[in-house]
Amino acid sequence: MGKRDNSTLTNESCNRELYQIIKILKTSKSYIDNNKINMEIVNQVENAAKNLSNNKVTGTSIRNIYNAFKDIEMKINQNYLDLDECESEEGLKEELNNKLNENFLKNKPIIKLLQGKIKYLIQRKIKQKSDYKKICIYEGLYEFIKESINVICEANDVEEFTAFLKVFEAMYGYLEKGGER
Repeated sequence: MGKRDNSTLTNESCNRELYQIIKILKTSKSYIDNNKINMEIVNQVENAAKNLSNNKVTGTSIRNIYNAFKDIEMKINQNYLDLDECESEEGLKEELNNKLNENFLKNKPIIKLLQGKIKYLIQRKIKQKSDYKKICIYEGLYEFIKESINVICEANDVEEFTAFLKVFEAMYGYLEKGGER
């Protein structure tokens, strides 16, 4: 038997579920639909994680990426509110939301810069792989992260970032369990 022809394998064919999410993001430009996380994306997350897991993408690989986003979330959530200025519960919620958005906008450049760090992390993994399909899987993961970062950075409030984190956290959770509940 000869060597397998990898020309028919594309990043998209290796990562159908991730590319479904990417397609939704490119079309809608958002993780949010009608003030909640887009259900089309939610419906793809478990299968995307299962595909990553089946193709031996390690939890450590995903965790390194996830932790980078969680570090930024911690920076965004560092709020310094003047409680004396808030006259009501509604005022407190509004002030908190304003601070979150302000911190999000301050951290948008750092989120955008993560794209380079994540590309480096994934390139290191790819260098260790000789299997073309595994390389496709990792490249698809990068495309998903890259599109997610683009969507987040086009947003002008923290809700998009929060929605992405919830989706990515679910993906990571499913991956750790091999896609099973």
